[in-house]
Amino acid sequence: MVNRRGFFGFGLGVAALPVVGVARAEPGGEAWSVGRRGVLIDVGRKHFGMPWLLRFVAYMANLGLNELHFHFSENESVRIVSDRYPEINGGVQYSKAEIGEFMRFAAGRGVAVIPDFDMPGHMGAALRPHPEFQLRNRFGVPLASALDITGEAALRYAEGLVEEYAEVFADATRWGWGSTSFSALSRSSSCIRIWTTGRGSCSVPTPLSTI
Repeated sequence: MVNRRGFFGFGLGVAALPVVGVARAEPGGEAWSVGRRGVLIDVGRKHFGMPWLLRFVAYMANLGLNELHFHFSENESVRIVSDRYPEINGGVQYSKAEIGEFMRFAAGRGVAVIPDFDMPGHMGAALRPHPEFQLRNRFGVPLASALDITGEAALRYAEGLVEEYAEVFADATRWGWGSTSFSALSRSSSCIRIWTTGRGSCSVPTPLSTI
């Protein structure tokens, strides 16, 4: 079972990290002024073939870039096949075996792959077959891409997704989340409390137009 306090709450802190500067190589040496030099690829919105991704990682390594944020879930698609929740599968996806090959290839070239799964917002693809887990605003209107963080069943569903994909990215040292793009968390301290601890209740203060 995923620890809700330690795992879901982690995303709130990561999103608040400051920009550390512009990376540059030191003249005549291999040292870099910034240790983490990364790129984000949004395959959740736009699929890129695995041969292209492997070439891109090799290109990153040649440039001295060492982190690839792999944004694999969005409103449009959950881009990696799910065995636990086959109802979310559809469109062009990567198999878990392909992701394993991708991780090994990147590690061999000194590039760390950081899986990036937006939640509790931007979950349209994962929530489409489960409207019962969609958050409703104060007028009772369901929000197609927002997880109902007040519902125990919805939170168990999110935990199940995390647990499944954590196994796929077992060698990843960090995860990326999109918690700050979830308007209820940015506008309500009670919503932050329930998302990070699993305790209490919250209400969405306004009708949310984009999540």
